[in-house]
Amino acid sequence: MPRPMIDPSVVIELTHALRAVEDKVDAAMQEAASFTSQLIEARLRTGVPVHYCQAALESASLALAELAQARRSMIKTHDHMYADQLRLGMRHVNITPIPKIPPPDDPEKRPRGIAPADLEELATS
Repeated sequence: MPRPMIDPSVVIELTHALRAVEDKVDAAMQEAASFTSQLIEARLRTGVPVHYCQAALESASLALAELAQARRSMIKTHDHMYADQLRLGMRHVNITPIPKIPPPDDPEKRPRGIAPADLEELATS
């Protein structure tokens, strides 16, 4: 089955839209974290017993954790979009600058959180 011809600008447009969503999720996480901190600070300033704001604190903390999960899902979306881009034969469409990745055998220069196997896969893709 022949691959469909896709205008590269569509891929770039989608990438920019995804980045905008990621930025909004990060901004929401920042606001949620700030609000959670303000809850604790308000309780300390007022001196009310901890059980008065415990439910609100738990709810705000849960919202922050759920936003972190949403962020992880957006990262997976990137991965899926890139896989689709490769399947469509659009490796040549450079949607973002790719940083130089050090050799996997040099753990001192390896970015944190990236395993050697992941580096090998990135180097061959």
